[in-house]
Amino acid sequence: RDGVGESPHPDDFGNHRLARRLRQRVHATLHGGGDQQMLPAEQVAHQQHGERERERHARELSGLRDNGTAWRGTAEWETNLAIARSAGAMLEQMGYEVDILPAVVPPNYRAHLFIAIHADGSNDSSASGYRVAAPRRDATGRASRFVRLLERSYGEATKLRRLPTVTRRMQNYYAFNFRRYEHALHPMTIGAIIETGFLTSSRDRRVILSDPERAARGIVEAVVAFPETPPPTRPPSAVGSQRQ
Repeated sequence: RDGVGESPHPDDFGNHRLARRLRQRVHATLHGGGDQQMLPAEQVAHQQHGERERERHARELSGLRDNGTAWRGTAEWETNLAIARSAGAMLEQMGYEVDILPAVVPPNYRAHLFIAIHADGSNDSSASGYRVAAPRRDATGRASRFVRLLERSYGEATKLRRLPTVTRRMQNYYAFNFRRYEHALHPMTIGAIIETGFLTSSRDRRVILSDPERAARGIVEAVVAFPETPPPTRPPSAVGSQRQ
């Protein structure tokens, strides 16, 4: 899925975003990629602005449909959702608030931390490893620090190889591109994107498909270690996403 330019990441429709938020302190978001035609029920049900809003989403992000890798009938979004749900459960046990958001990021979406969860695919079955990227334009100045934490914690938890390069499509992921898209993050939301492994690799599948809790642990450990998102000192009162 390597690409160039300002175009969005091709896996946007069908993405899951897990938003972890600590009341009065922290709000983070994770999501994964997949195919728009295979949306799970919770995504289909999450329509807050009616048919007109859905049509507007479709027009703005019309180039992002029908994408995402797969392996023997397992779509990428299914793998990503399992990791997001597992990470969310772990964070909730620590007292964090967790949301799983639908395919399209709400306009001007505000969070303390946003993590896009994806999986790679390749025609070469020997391709293996994970990679993490910050937005190419990071108004917060803090995304790179979180990326370094996530690179380390995910590698330690999964024992997968970290790929030394990232793609421009990762860095220009549509949710990071508030200049081009209405449905994107607020400029001061810290963002990162992780390709958790290759769904087409038997080695990587042992983690991301067969043991999503292991992948989730690597993500959760980075969230907890990040100074902007410390563990809550008290349980949150409600679960929900913060939008401004």
